[in-house]
Amino acid sequence: MWVDGVFMGQMFLVRYGRIIGDSSYSFNEVTKQMKLIISHCLKPNGLLLHGWDESLKASWADKKTGLASEVWSEGLGWFAVLIADVFDFLPKTNPIIIIFFQLFAICAPALKMFRIQKPECGASS
Repeated sequence: MWVDGVFMGQMFLVRYGRIIGDSSYSFNEVTKQMKLIISHCLKPNGLLLHGWDESLKASWADKKTGLASEVWSEGLGWFAVLIADVFDFLPKTNPIIIIFFQLFAICAPALKMFRIQKPECGASS
C-alpha cells in the first residue's frame, strides 16, 4: 500500500459512491483505506512514509515492519489532495472528517517545515 496509491484508488471510489448511490460501501472503504495508511505510515514528525507492505515481502519494505524507509513528497501531496477531495463527498456527519482535519493539521506544518529545511529540493520558503 502506497500513500499515492491510496489517492489513485479512493478518489474514484468516493465519486462512484456519490454518483451510483452506493455511498455506504464506498465511503466506508475510502475511510478504511485512508485510516490504514495513516495508522501504519504516520511518523512522529507528521509526515507519512511512502508505503507499507503487510506481507513484509516487498523489496522496498523493512522485513520486520513492512514500512518503506523514506517519505516521498509527491505521495504526500497526492494524499493531501485526497483529504481535501474527500471533504467534498463525505457527509458532514461522518465522524472520520474530524480525524482527517486533525491529520491535515499535523501534516501541513510538517510539510512546510520540511520544505524550509531542505532548500536544495528547489522549493522556496
